[in-house]
Parts: sequence; structure tokens; C-alpha cells
Amino acid sequence: MTPATDPRLATLPDLQSKRSVTWITTCPDSLHWIKRIQGLASEDESGCWIWKGGTGKRQYGHMNVMINGKKCCIGSHRAAWLAFRGDIPEGLVTDHLCRVPLCVNPWHLELVSNAENCRRGQVGRGRRVKQRALKTHCLRGHSRAEHGKQTPGMRLGVMSCRECNRQRTAARCKAPVSS
Repeated sequence: MTPATDPRLATLPDLQSKRSVTWITTCPDSLHWIKRIQGLASEDESGCWIWKGGTGKRQYGHMNVMINGKKCCIGSHRAAWLAFRGDIPEGLVTDHLCRVPLCVNPWHLELVSNAENCRRGQVGRGRRVKQRALKTHCLRGHSRAEHGKQTPGMRLGVMSCRECNRQRTAARCKAPVSS
């Protein structure tokens, strides 16, 4: 079965690498997964179940599972939610309420949108949440809805106003060339 025909799989875009990522949305064998998770986690004094298995670059646990005879890698916290608490609706991700990336305690997790998860992560680390997504106008008063934003050719995450860029380019072209 392909992700498009298997209801347990949902394909979402991976915006960083421009490829599709298959998210596992249901647990085909929860008893087996529960035994594996309990065998690879130990409880600490705060109630977190700390993952002792493999980890990825961002220090989140991961485990390999078989879906339809195909080996898939899944986040251990996501696997814990699926095994202990049930399906994850498409478009939602698991958020660590305890802010411990290696915690796989399903009662320390909550299903939220990816945007909410990112917002909570920024605030939880003491970082100022980037407000540019909430801005409706540029510094010179141009409406972002009317003129849009522009990012090509600039550092990732930097936005500029199309109208401001158009005016700057027009002024530069009209300016006399100094020799």
C-alpha cells in the first residue's frame, strides 16, 4: 500500500528538504510497541520516561517499526502517543509539555498544530517569538496583503516588502551614475 491508499499513513511536505515525509498516524500493533517503549525508557524523578534508544540530530528519540512489511523510522514520542493514547489526526504533531525532548511519557504530550508547537518551543526556551508573521504592514506602511512579501535571493527567513523593493529599484535606475 502507498501512503495515499493506507489510512495509517499521511504524507506531509518537509519544507526544509523539499521532499515528502510519511507520517505514521495509527499504531498497527500497540501491544508490541508498548513493550518496546517500556523496555527502552526509564522513569526519572519528574515522571518523564527518558528514551534510552536511538536519537536523531535534534536529540529526539526514534525507533524503527514495520508498517505493511516496510521498515519505517518514527519519533519515539510519536510512537508512544500512538501506542498508549491512539491515532494522531492528520495535521497535528505531538508537543512535549514537559519540554524534555527524550521524554516518551504519553501523558506529558499534547496534540497541537505545528505552528502552535513551534510557538511553544520558542517561548519555552526563553526566545522571543518572531512577530513578523503577525505584521500586516511594512515599516513604510505598505500593506502585506496588497503588495505581498518577498524572500527570493535573501537569507532564509528574511522578508522584504515588494513595493519597497520596487521603489528602491526605480530610484536606483533614475539616479545619475557617478564617475
